[in-house]
Amino acid sequence: AVPLLVWIHGCRQRARDFAAGTRIRAHADARGIAVLMPEQGRLANPMRCWNWFDPATADGRGEAAIVLAQVEQACDILAIDASRIWIVGLSSGAALAAAIALHAPRRFAALACHSGLPAGAARDAREARDAMAHGTRRDVAAIGAAARRAAGDVRLPVLVLQGVEDTAVASANADALVVQAIALNGGATSGAAPPPPDAEARRAIGERVVHQADWLVGGRL
Repeated sequence: AVPLLVWIHGCRQRARDFAAGTRIRAHADARGIAVLMPEQGRLANPMRCWNWFDPATADGRGEAAIVLAQVEQACDILAIDASRIWIVGLSSGAALAAAIALHAPRRFAALACHSGLPAGAARDAREARDAMAHGTRRDVAAIGAAARRAAGDVRLPVLVLQGVEDTAVASANADALVVQAIALNGGATSGAAPPPPDAEARRAIGERVVHQADWLVGGRL
């Protein structure tokens, strides 16, 4: 059995472009990982953005259910290790990945969101634009806690990546993703600002500085 990586593109992209730009094929082939790359169609969204803000998708139905069905089909076709299914997204794909994982946390071993928004951050296009520019005004911690009550005692490690100079997605959304992840994993949190991290580190990579913050829930990352 092999692991499965669900690799979800962002706006103005196609799956093959996302694969080429990230070189995910070579990475996965070298490690024996199967990759599922859903692709948004122009009929669903003219810019090929995922409609993560659609109420049905935000609630785990709609496009979230479609991609989850693709995951199940991949498991039927291939010998997939059910304990190693990871879901990753960029931008609107990250927001969709968050919605999928939040409503099916037992299906995934980990979630990663690059320049994304938490599940339930918006429920229409206008609110979505505002959330992207300034951060969500919704109680995403409560959404995470509700998902935990529905799923039971779950553990879903979450990796959040965000550039401080991102002009499309405000960094406040990264904070909100952390807050939601803590709540989903059973930690006590509220509002849109995460608690102080349990560990922090800064390191230079060329001219850039990477700030890494880790949060623990019950002693686990």
